[in-house]
Amino acid sequence: MFSASFLYTQKMLTLTLGLPTDAVGNTIGLTGVYDDNMENDFRYLNGTGTIPISSSERRIFEWAKTCEYG
Repeated sequence: MFSASFLYTQKMLTLTLGLPTDAVGNTIGLTGVYDDNMENDFRYLNGTGTIPISSSERRIFEWAKTCEYG
């Protein structure tokens, strides 16, 4: 079963997803890689690597822009 919730507070949007267990290892993008390894959540869609989870907000924002569609 899939579930989603959104929370907006102090200029921050939080998205929480609930995914079925068969989604493990089958996600990539703004939601991260669903595999219990936070270190690979900021993976580039083109497969060129990741940025550290300790990156600055600016660097994460720049990474997120690479996930734009269209």
